[in-house]
Amino acid sequence: MKNNLNILYYLCPIGQPNLGSKTSFLKHNLVYINDELNKLKENKKISNFSLTLFVNTYAGAPGMKNIKKVCDSMDFLSEVTFHRKEGYLTEVFLDNPHNKKASNYDYVFFILDDVKIKRGDFNLERIFESINRHKLDALTPLVEKASPWTTYNKPNVPKRLRHLTAAEIYLFIIAGGSFRRFLSFFTKRNCAWWGLD
Repeated sequence: MKNNLNILYYLCPIGQPNLGSKTSFLKHNLVYINDELNKLKENKKISNFSLTLFVNTYAGAPGMKNIKKVCDSMDFLSEVTFHRKEGYLTEVFLDNPHNKKASNYDYVFFILDDVKIKRGDFNLERIFESINRHKLDALTPLVEKASPWTTYNKPNVPKRLRHLTAAEIYLFIIAGGSFRRFLSFFTKRNCAWWGLD
C-alpha cells in the first residue's frame, strides 16, 4: 500500500426523495471512511491520506443548501466539489467536468445516494490490499443471498473474493486509474443503466 493515499468519494447524483436520509447517509459514510483511514495511519499502514468529495446533484433540486452545510462541517475533507445539472443519473454525472481528475486518486468510492455503509463490515486495508495484490479494477461488497447472478472463483484468488458475472451498481471501490474505463460502461441514452448491472 502507498504511504500517502488520495481517496475520492464520488457521490452519484443525490436528490429527492428522502433527501434528509440521504444527507445523513453521506455524512455517516464520510465519517466512517475517514475513521478507517485514520486507523490505517495510526497502525502505520499509511503515513498520510486525503479524502476528497465530488457531489453530483440535480439542478434545481431542493435541499442542496443543507448538503453543502453538512459537507462544510466536515473539516477532514481536503476538497468538496459540486456538479449540478438537469437530467437523470448518467445524464448528470457523465458531464461532470471533474471526472478526468479521478484518475489522479488512488481509489474512487463510486456510491449511490441511498447507500449507508455498515460499520464493521468494511475493512479498507483488506479492500486496498486485494485491489493491489490481484490487480483488480474494482471491488464491490457482496450482498449475500441477494444476488441471483452466478459467481465463480478464479485460481489464486482467496475465497473471500468472488469474480462476478454481474454486480448491482450501488457501491464500487475503484482503482483510480480504472475510473475512466468504469464510466465508459455508462451512456446517457441508457440514463437509468437498465441491464448494465
